[in-house]
Amino acid sequence: MLVITFAYTIQARTTEDVKTEETQDINKIEVKNPLTITTDFLEKLYKEDLPFDNNIMRTVKRMMAQENDTPYVLYGKKGSSPDGPDGQVGWYVGFVENGDDSYVFVTNIDDTGLNAKDITLDILNKHFKQ
Repeated sequence: MLVITFAYTIQARTTEDVKTEETQDINKIEVKNPLTITTDFLEKLYKEDLPFDNNIMRTVKRMMAQENDTPYVLYGKKGSSPDGPDGQVGWYVGFVENGDDSYVFVTNIDDTGLNAKDITLDILNKHFKQ
């Protein structure tokens, strides 16, 4: 497995890290602790080597499957947060299958998750010379 890191880490949120106000207003969420998603974590998800049931990991991977017209199979998740150190932060994380080769990636930018995905796809398409 080759690991490609387009950025160092991303900040994601887990359900345990979110506390809502008593009104349960979904627009009022306080994030207590960020979770760092690493290429190591993604590689373990890809290999189904996390401390979760294999059926759950396969379901997560199916949910990450991206439709695209490329010679490789792409799995990813994008997100954005207005709470980055310099304003908005966006990320796109996942893995790629290309024949017998597989790659994991983490992209983190001071912009939106959509732009992080676009940048990642541009890099992957150049790498695979589509």
